[in-house]
Amino acid sequence: MSIDGNLIHHLTIEWTKYLKDGRIRKIYQLSRFDLLFHVHNRKEKHVLLLSASPRYARMYLSKKHFEVPKTPPAFGMFLRKHLEGGIIRNIFQIKNDRIIYLQIDKRNEMGDITTKNLIIELMGKYANIILTDQSGVILDALKRSVGFEEMTRTIYPKAKYILPQTNKIDPTNYDKLTHELEQLSHVSDKTIMNTLMGFSPIAAKEVVYRYEQKTPLLQSVLDLRNNKQPVWIKGEKEYFYHTDLTHITGKRFYYNSVNELLDAYFYDRERLDQTAQFAKDLKTFIKNRIQRNLNKIDKLQTQLQSTDKMQQYRLEGEIIQANMYQIQKGQSRLETLNYYTNKNITISLNPLLTPSQNAALKFKQYRKIKNSIPHLTMQIKEAKETLAYFIELENQLEYATYNDISEIREELIEKRYLSGARQKRKNKKPNITEFTSPDGYSVLLGKNNMQNEYLTHHYAKPNDLWLHVQNLPGAHVIIKGSSPLPESTLRYAANLAAYFSKARHSSSVPVDYTLVKYVKKIPGKVGSFVRYKKQKTIYIDPKNNF
Repeated sequence: MSIDGNLIHHLTIEWTKYLKDGRIRKIYQLSRFDLLFHVHNRKEKHVLLLSASPRYARMYLSKKHFEVPKTPPAFGMFLRKHLEGGIIRNIFQIKNDRIIYLQIDKRNEMGDITTKNLIIELMGKYANIILTDQSGVILDALKRSVGFEEMTRTIYPKAKYILPQTNKIDPTNYDKLTHELEQLSHVSDKTIMNTLMGFSPIAAKEVVYRYEQKTPLLQSVLDLRNNKQPVWIKGEKEYFYHTDLTHITGKRFYYNSVNELLDAYFYDRERLDQTAQFAKDLKTFIKNRIQRNLNKIDKLQTQLQSTDKMQQYRLEGEIIQANMYQIQKGQSRLETLNYYTNKNITISLNPLLTPSQNAALKFKQYRKIKNSIPHLTMQIKEAKETLAYFIELENQLEYATYNDISEIREELIEKRYLSGARQKRKNKKPNITEFTSPDGYSVLLGKNNMQNEYLTHHYAKPNDLWLHVQNLPGAHVIIKGSSPLPESTLRYAANLAAYFSKARHSSSVPVDYTLVKYVKKIPGKVGSFVRYKKQKTIYIDPKNNF
C-alpha cells in the first residue's frame, strides 16, 4: 500500500486546512474497523473516514455517500461519548511515521474543558485507532492488545500509550538525513527503506530510480517527500501516491489533493470490503442452512422410497393368515405358495410369537409405513420451500448493501432462524432504491424480502407496472406511472430486474412484467414469493448501466 509517512505528511497539511478548529458533530462506526466523523468548520461540512482495516488501512476526507448502521458498535458509542461536540484544536504527524494525532477539546459534565488525543496508526495489518487522555493514558482502542513480549506494546484501557519504536532516520531532520545518506555504501530500495522513516517500498524504488537517472540522492529523497502532484497510475497494477512515480508506466490520473485521490481510489474498494466483512457470518449461516436442507430432503426422499416395502408387509401378513394351520410356534420362516403370483415365497417369522401375532406384526409394519407417507411428503415440501427461501437470501446477499444486509439479518431474527433482539418495525419503512429511467419515470427496486414485500404489496399502486426475472430468485421492480410506457423505460426497468437476480451473469434473460393488481402473495410461503397473471415477457442482456 502506498499510504506511507510521506503521503501522510501532505495529508496532515490538508487536514489542518479543513479540520483545525472544526467541531465534531457526528461519529459513526460503519463496521468493525471503519469510523466516520462529521466535522463542521467555517460553515462547511467535512466527512472524515478513519479505517484500521488489515486490508485497506486508510484515512482521508471524503465527498462520497456512506450508509451508516442503525445500531452502532460499542467503540463507536464510546467515541461519541468522549468526542462528539468536541473541537479539533491540533493535527500533527509523529516525525515522518504513519501516525497522526488529533487533539480534541471538549467540556466534561462539570463544564471543564478536557483534551483527548485520537491517535490513528496506519501500520498495515497492525493499524489501530486509539483514544488517550491529555497525559497519554489509553481510554480505549479499536484493537486492544496486551504485550507479553518485550517488543510488543500494550494497547489497553489505563495503560500508558507508547509510540512504536524504530531505529530509522526521520527525514525531517536535515542534518541527520544528510549524514546518513553520505554513509550509505550501497544505494538500493531496501537500504532506503531500512534507513528512512516513512518510505514505503514503492517510494524507495522511486528514490533509487531518480538517483540512477543522475539526480543526487539527497535531492531525490527531498523532492519525493516534498513535491505534491497526487496521481493514480493504472497499468498492469494500480498505484497511487502524493507525487508522480516516474519509474512506473501506465495511464495517469491527477488530482487536486491527496484526500481527493484517496477518496476516488478507495471508495468502491471500501464499500465492497465493508459489505463483505459484515456479510461474512451471514453468508456462512445461509450456506450451512442450504446444505442442511439439501441433506434433509435427500434423507426424507430415501425414507419415502423405502415405502415400497409397505405392500410387501401387507402381502406377507395375508399369506401368514391364510397358512396359520401349518405354522408351528417357534418356527422362524414360512415357505409356501404366493397365490398372487403362483410362485413360492419365503417369509421370515419371529419364533417367539404365535402365527396370529406374526400376522399382526406384518400388518402393523404396513400401517406404520402407510401412515408415514403423508408426513414424509409434507416434510419434503416444507424442506424444499425452506431451501428455496435460503437460496433466495443467498442471491440477495450477492448485491446487498450494508443496510440491505442489516434488513436480511433482521428478517432472520424475526423468523427465529437467528438469535437476537427483534426490532420494532411499526411505521418503519425498508430501504427502497430509486432510479430514474431515460424518459424520466421513477423506477423502484426491492433487493431483499422486506423491501420486496413493502414495495409490491404496500407502496405500489394497482396500475403500476411490476417486473421480475422469470422462474428465478430476484428483485421486485416497480415503474411508477400509467401505461403505455416508453419501450426505453420498460427495458431500463427489465435490466434492473435481470441484473439484481440469479441470472445476473446470463444473456437473453426473460423478465416478466404485469400490473401490480395481478400480483398476489402466496399465503404461508416464507420469503417474497408471489404468483401473477396476465404477464408479458421481455428478454434482456443484464448490464450495470444505471
